Amino acid sequence: MSSLKTQVWATALLVVSFVIAFIFQNNHTELLYRLSDAFFISGMLQLAIALCMIVKKLGFFKSLKYAAYKTAHMDDTRKPIPFHEYVHENQHKPKKNEVPLFLVYGLIPLAISLIFSIL
Repeated sequence: MSSLKTQVWATALLVVSFVIAFIFQNNHTELLYRLSDAFFISGMLQLAIALCMIVKKLGFFKSLKYAAYKTAHMDDTRKPIPFHEYVHENQHKPKKNEVPLFLVYGLIPLAISLIFSIL
């Protein structure tokens, strides 16, 4: 549970520091617009991270890993194992389920951005 708390605080600190830097960097618009833009950008970045993690778990990177495995074992005398066996062996490794948290962390700044844009 402490890992989750650390991740929440690190994400919150990252968002707040980005928002503060964005506000001080862009002085040409009103404060609410700057807040809305900053929260929108940070939310979209976190959603992009979450989508990359989803793609990684779905298998695109599994096929890239298998291609790297296959090229590394080309010089060996034994044949590399087929893709379906390689995936089956790697599925039993312990996984962290961090994707839903990053989706939530990305949606919170987007909701705050929506509230600021309505005001």
